[in-house]
Amino acid sequence: TALNLPKDLAERVSLVIVEAPFDTLENVMKSSSWVPNAGLWLLKNVATYTPEAYTFPETTHLNCPIAFVTSKKDTRVPQHHTLTLFEQVKLRYPQIETYHLELQNSHHSLMPYGDAEDQAAYLRFVEELYDRYCQ
Repeated sequence: TALNLPKDLAERVSLVIVEAPFDTLENVMKSSSWVPNAGLWLLKNVATYTPEAYTFPETTHLNCPIAFVTSKKDTRVPQHHTLTLFEQVKLRYPQIETYHLELQNSHHSLMPYGDAEDQAAYLRFVEELYDRYCQ
């Protein structure tokens, strides 16, 4: 993740935008999978899954804003999983500015263009952040 970037790379990043990131894979599978127990079993016994990948680094070289995008209609990554992550980032890294855009009608895979009003809100959000941090 961006929080784990080495110093020389982190210094080049001016803005991070993430759509529907989640707090833990287990939590999102339990709340959005049709067969969460089977999915978790496969993940732990067949794939090369390591829960440690989802831990926060003690410190980060990242020194730019992180913007989180969620949608009320996202059933793949329910909004509360992203908001948990959002709050954890704010608490662990108070030096990092955080932003949140809540879309109203777009589903998970269609966030930037699934609904006309959401599309306009998404575009405004990204343009404002870009104008502020990436010029």
